[in-house]
Amino acid sequence: FTGHDDDVRSIGQHPDGYTFATGQDGARPSVCVWTSRREAKDPVDLPCAQLARVADTEGYMRSFVALAFDVTGDVLVSMGADNKHTATLWAWRNKRDQAPLARVPTIQGVVPAVWGVTVNPYAHVSAKHGPRDGSPDPSKSGEFLTFGDKHLKVWRKDKTSGIWGGKLASFSDTKAFGVNSAVYLPVKGEGKSPRVLAGTSDGRLAIFDLGANKLVKLIRAHEDLGRAPSMRQPAVANTKGIRALLLLEEDNVVVTGGADGRVITWALTEDGDDVVGKVNEIALRSPAGPEAPPPMIRSLALAAEPEPNAGDASSTPSDGTKSGTGVTAKVGEAEAEGAQNSPRTRTGPVKFYVGTDGCDLWEVTATSVRILIAGSGSALNDVAWNPTVPQVCATIGEDGWVKLWNVEKRSQFAVRDLGAGVSSTKSSGGGKSLHFSPDGALLTAGLGDGRVVVMDARTLARVAEAQAGGGGGVPNKSVGGDRGPAGRLASVKFSPDSTLLACAGADRRVHLFANVDGRFTPTATCSGHSTTVVALDWTGDSRVLRSVCANHEMLHWSAPSGKPFKGDVRDFNWHTHNSPVGFPVMGVWEEGKAGARHINSVDRSSGRGYVVTGDDAGDVRLLNYPCVAKGARCARFRGHSSHVSAVRFSADDAWVASAGSVDKSLLVWRVTGTEGTLNGPIA
Repeated sequence: FTGHDDDVRSIGQHPDGYTFATGQDGARPSVCVWTSRREAKDPVDLPCAQLARVADTEGYMRSFVALAFDVTGDVLVSMGADNKHTATLWAWRNKRDQAPLARVPTIQGVVPAVWGVTVNPYAHVSAKHGPRDGSPDPSKSGEFLTFGDKHLKVWRKDKTSGIWGGKLASFSDTKAFGVNSAVYLPVKGEGKSPRVLAGTSDGRLAIFDLGANKLVKLIRAHEDLGRAPSMRQPAVANTKGIRALLLLEEDNVVVTGGADGRVITWALTEDGDDVVGKVNEIALRSPAGPEAPPPMIRSLALAAEPEPNAGDASSTPSDGTKSGTGVTAKVGEAEAEGAQNSPRTRTGPVKFYVGTDGCDLWEVTATSVRILIAGSGSALNDVAWNPTVPQVCATIGEDGWVKLWNVEKRSQFAVRDLGAGVSSTKSSGGGKSLHFSPDGALLTAGLGDGRVVVMDARTLARVAEAQAGGGGGVPNKSVGGDRGPAGRLASVKFSPDSTLLACAGADRRVHLFANVDGRFTPTATCSGHSTTVVALDWTGDSRVLRSVCANHEMLHWSAPSGKPFKGDVRDFNWHTHNSPVGFPVMGVWEEGKAGARHINSVDRSSGRGYVVTGDDAGDVRLLNYPCVAKGARCARFRGHSSHVSAVRFSADDAWVASAGSVDKSLLVWRVTGTEGTLNGPIA
């Protein structure tokens, strides 16, 4: 679906299973309702169709942080990020009148105090007009929950006045806790009060009786891990406790996902009003190895799939451990001690999809636990292609993680955590730059704390490490010393013959290291720039190095001496062109609404026929090379929600990779045809 024009913040699923609502940020934020259903004849790249769009006409919501449909699917409840955390009810199918059915201020507090909303599936909320024959009006009924920082609040519609009123649930004698997720339990039997099962910020399950409007039971479920937003740190992503809670009513079980990386299935009593015990447990393992902390689970979804073929590659087990009964066709059969009855079972195997804080999408079945789509848990700062294996690229992010990708298989196959450095939230920390050696054997990374790390290009095992920015070079071992912001390495580049490695960044210097049998020894330091060095290029014979700083000063250096090169460079054969300035790329700059658009990254194709750029507007542009005319024609491609931090051609010019900073995404575009067209993104 491509209907949004700002960051997408929330998603809600319609009862039909294929219609979705997604909410976005903005000066006047909106919610799009769209369908994923397609006909067999539809092309693969056909966007999903938008069914409706509702917007905040007052302009004070800032964003829609949570969405939920009622059981009929006719009413959509949205949670705003305004100071009053207003819940808005929409009759989204009514295209003639897009005015909301109701606006309900839920709680006055520092944003975000409300983290989610859940509609009671057993209390009908209708968008239709009331009957005229005196019969009960279904539009004057309904119930939903809002929950978040140390509260759970029940909202009911008065059957006489039609006005919504809220009541805070009591925590009884227990200290108030954050509520991250909530579902209505399928309570059966006459006279029984409705109950809600909530996932808490400290990893427990809490049962609230809505008749008495109080907490009645706490169950230890997951470890108390993760972080949550607070008044002092409202922008912190909520990864704490039980963020994911899923009710499988026909199986009489609930499934929880916690910050400890575990997916646990719990059996309910026959009446559906209490949790009996644990049925099954699956623990996700970090792809970085057993010593790394587990992935923190933020969301859960379920699908019933046909039986896989015996030879299906997707049934291959991966990183994860399982205990208890299998999550299979009989996922609801409780073997936990104290289970009273065997609940109903689901036909066909069950498949869980798990979203984590690292932006990975996991697939969990009875026989496998694997990462289906790998993502990035932080801003991506650079991307590089392996020159000898054209379908392999590497990325580095603000969290210091280096990842290798096979774009043909659309899969991640190796990761290495180099550490976030001083701070993963400031420019002084995290990974900043990447480059493969021309022989494809080595991969080097420049970090925000001034370290340069050389790794094996296949396994990401460390070969050497040195301190380049902000301190003296000390090869082949981790060192201390000055690792402040002045050491940030914004660019690293091997010479074409792989004998030299250049590193440069915020200390305004270019550091040269000699590669002697895998040992990297400092040979020279080049000084002369007035601000951060952002780009490096070597000549084809490895004798001259070009450096460009953020002020667009271009300097040239002799190698390996590091002395300024004062000769004519006009006819030099440059091995790469990553400089944003220079005669061959003077036409890539274009005017924006507030002056010239800032170009973050430039790369020339290996065939020297094209140049690709990434800018602050989120555009990836393809132009002819050399590009010397002002306002040169270009092909423009959109996919990123914010500025593009890096763009690179693959060695065979078959692909272009673009790394998004704020949107944390790697987009891979296929280059097709003699006209140099980018198709995609395909991954």
